[in-house]
Amino acid sequence: MSNAYQALRATEMVEAGLRSARPYVCKCGAQCLRGDDHDKSAMMVTVDVEPIDRIGEVLTIIYGYATYDIAPAMGKNIKAGTYHLHHRQSWHYMNPLRTYPVLRQHVCRKGRDVRIPRATHGS
Repeated sequence: MSNAYQALRATEMVEAGLRSARPYVCKCGAQCLRGDDHDKSAMMVTVDVEPIDRIGEVLTIIYGYATYDIAPAMGKNIKAGTYHLHHRQSWHYMNPLRTYPVLRQHVCRKGRDVRIPRATHGS
């Protein structure tokens, strides 16, 4: 095995672990998940851990925040039990089948009064 190949494999393994969503406690005290948005730009995002339903997603988007699917990580060198955050686009919103739980972008409430309604069926 060449050194270049070994370096590439090591990089892939590190990226596979670094891109995973991990538990995170926000400075406001909220339990969240934090990880890359699993896109080519791979921006770091923080999401609330509580899944939202369709109405909750609509309200989140109206308030100007993003939503994410949390999906099992797949591929080579991926540790079992890891998850990736996938940014939801407009074509995801109308899909009648939700394959994965949908999470809302976390809005830190420290020092601010931010309220995004948490719609759930039957409430």
